[in-house]
Amino acid sequence: ENPVFFESRGYEDGSFVKLRNVTLGGNVPANLIQRIGATSMRIYVTAQDPKMWTNSSAIDPEGQTGSGVPSFKTFLLGGSLGF
Repeated sequence: ENPVFFESRGYEDGSFVKLRNVTLGGNVPANLIQRIGATSMRIYVTAQDPKMWTNSSAIDPEGQTGSGVPSFKTFLLGGSLGF
């Protein structure tokens, strides 16, 4: 079997735009957290590689050709409390 890009006719534009890291967070108002005895509270969510825009037929133009393994999307939810 020939490789995927054996001939020049098999090549395509591999350009892409990838959103790498996004973090959204905010502070919870003091009147909502006073009941638990806290003085401050912050909640955040972080996403790594959540979105990619490309016209390429490959799963991930950054990955190995023909490997069929896309990059991982990672989501993290966290927070901090101050007493």
